[in-house]
Amino acid sequence: MTSDPDNHTSRFGVTLPASMIEQLDEILIHRGYTSRSKGIHDAIQFFNINNQWFDNRTNDKMGVITILYDCKKENLLTSIYEIRYEYQDIIRISLRKNISQDRQLDLFVIQGSTVQIKALVKMLTSLNGIETVKITTIPIGDPLLKRVQPSHQ
Repeated sequence: MTSDPDNHTSRFGVTLPASMIEQLDEILIHRGYTSRSKGIHDAIQFFNINNQWFDNRTNDKMGVITILYDCKKENLLTSIYEIRYEYQDIIRISLRKNISQDRQLDLFVIQGSTVQIKALVKMLTSLNGIETVKITTIPIGDPLLKRVQPSHQ
């Protein structure tokens, strides 16, 4: 990795499978990027923003966990049910939608501490047959939430 202290940038190399690079290039072209570096920059920035919830400084959070999985995988549905039961104190709403014969999408609306949410996500991502687990959270004390609450004057 090399750094340029004058403009606060660093250069580094990444090794990826050719198929992943081809897919990246297709997406970049479709989205109007003229530079692979800019696309990777935006992807890393998106990754960083979406993982800031992992910070323990704000304890209580509210959010959504989206889970895509192979519903034909042996014992997977049972494991998900067990996790939902174990974390019922933070899973406020649970929705399930069949995507195809083999795939299902679950959506959990959650509210709890960062520690609880981390443990739930860790349990879900450890299951064999889970394709993706995506999470979006906001701190409960976020100013956006305060603006939408009705005033009682």
